Amino acid sequence: MTITPLTHFVPALYAQVHAFSPPTGSEYMRILPELVLSVFGMIVMVVDPLLVLCTVIGLSVEDLSEAGGPFLGVEDVEFLRPVHPGDTITARSRVVSRRESESRPGFGIVTWETEGRNQRGEAVVSYRRTNLVAKRGA
Repeated sequence: MTITPLTHFVPALYAQVHAFSPPTGSEYMRILPELVLSVFGMIVMVVDPLLVLCTVIGLSVEDLSEAGGPFLGVEDVEFLRPVHPGDTITARSRVVSRRESESRPGFGIVTWETEGRNQRGEAVVSYRRTNLVAKRGA
């Protein structure tokens, strides 16, 4: 089976960084002063890695799982590089496994491997996600 990888992108916005942490209960903004780095005299803010993960997952939902069944989970998450406000994140996914559901006729279990990259093509996050998906023609 040949699967064409899907690619989507979105810029990381400064306002999103501030809006994400309070409702999620993330401690990231509380420790933010420790995460603001001075690099060559410039202040560089780091985006909460969970916001990066949620963004990359969200980029792929429409094509991979929106019309499907329940989300079964994420595994093997790796945060590979920091993301900064203004970075543009792309997501690319590919099917790594699929099988018929033993308990739900007409459905299959599909696992995708997704990698998020910044505008320089550097991997920033990777993970595997699994969904229950209706079979075509079922």
